[in-house]
Amino acid sequence: MKNIILFLKGVAVGIGKVIPGVSGSMIAALLGIYENSVLAINHMKEDFWKNFFFLLPIGCGVFLSMLFFSNILLYFLSHYYVFTIFFFIGLIIGTVPSFRKQVSIKYASDYFFFLFGFLLPFLFTVFQSGQEVIPSFSLFGVLFVILLGFIDAFSMVIPG
Repeated sequence: MKNIILFLKGVAVGIGKVIPGVSGSMIAALLGIYENSVLAINHMKEDFWKNFFFLLPIGCGVFLSMLFFSNILLYFLSHYYVFTIFFFIGLIIGTVPSFRKQVSIKYASDYFFFLFGFLLPFLFTVFQSGQEVIPSFSLFGVLFVILLGFIDAFSMVIPG
């Protein structure tokens, strides 16, 4: 039963990974598996099989949900774009209160950084040039995709 619950939590993390603007690690933190996952990865050498069997159902859930949910997401973005984007905005805004309870804001400048980080994606959409960035299969294009992969991997490690 524990493995099924970990698998389902992995599915939720994978769905959060596919949804633009929602961090998979943020979902993992909300579900209570983030810290244990990081500890299991950090201590993999010490107790390999215990950590492996803890991470296996989560990893399978993440992989399968990313595989299947990305097609569903593509369908909704191509047929119901505005509704889907507003749904994503609601998901992002909906996670703010739960993280606000976990983070203590001591200084007024912390509110500025919170608002800046929240409004930055909206500023990008306002000043967007209308051109899509499509990497080519040149050396620069491959390195660009690898760089994006590193950024994505860092976003999985740092919640929010």
